[in-house]
Amino acid sequence: MKRKLNLLYFSPTDGTKKIVKEIAKGMDLDYKDFNITLVENRKDELYFDENDIVIVGLPTYAGRFPKLLQPYTEKIKGNNTVIEQTVNQSSDENTESNTTTDETNTEDSNATEETTTQENTENSGTGNNSAE
Repeated sequence: MKRKLNLLYFSPTDGTKKIVKEIAKGMDLDYKDFNITLVENRKDELYFDENDIVIVGLPTYAGRFPKLLQPYTEKIKGNNTVIEQTVNQSSDENTESNTTTDETNTEDSNATEETTTQENTENSGTGNNSAE
């Protein structure tokens, strides 16, 4: 079966949106757009299945994704969904994009929450380092 490409992004200044759309352009597939920048676009649950490829784009602030998105991540679900996450680290003069791939294999798992949690763990700098 043919894969369906989905773009899911939060982009207050359109920088992340541009990066996500460039990635999609390189894949040469039609896509469905989920711009979750505005609060009214974050009300409905999203469900992706094994035929979906989801490119998730979020800006980072001080190495973290916007905290206001945390409640919405619980409404995004995937089942064997390929997740391509793009993190846009930007300033006024330069834009840098880091892209990684993750695939969820747990039925009815919260795909975005898993990748976000992984990202938070890697970027938090906290752990069981009691010597610090």
